Amino acid sequence: MKLRRAAGFSEVVVAAGLEPPTVVEAEFDEASAFAAMERLMELDSPPTGVFISNLNQAIGALCGARRRGVRVPDDVSLVNYDDDPLAEFLEVALTTIRMPLVELGIAAIGALADQIGGSGPFDLEIATTPELVVRASTAPPSHPRAARR
Repeated sequence: MKLRRAAGFSEVVVAAGLEPPTVVEAEFDEASAFAAMERLMELDSPPTGVFISNLNQAIGALCGARRRGVRVPDDVSLVNYDDDPLAEFLEVALTTIRMPLVELGIAAIGALADQIGGSGPFDLEIATTPELVVRASTAPPSHPRAARR
């Protein structure tokens, strides 16, 4: 799943007419994301925006940015996948992509019931429309650094 998420993100960025993103892989935990954020901030041209795969990684990335003196969202914007209620209550409330969890849960239960009923394992793809929930971790388009994007 990690590779598909990175590939999908890269495709959307390029389709939007932007340069291909730098992808730094990290495990889905705070320490790995902390180290990944440090690597990103050491680049000759550090990114002005970072897309993060889950809340644990976002917490590590926020900490990594703060420890390097990088301000969120003044120096870098952060967007986190999978909205979690905790995202709103962090030191910097995270902009997130919210998925329709009820629909996903219903589909997962249906797939599990199918397997219990005798069908073999199968990949389940569900067409969903994610929702962008804008919070304090992203700079507005009028921000002076927007011209660097």
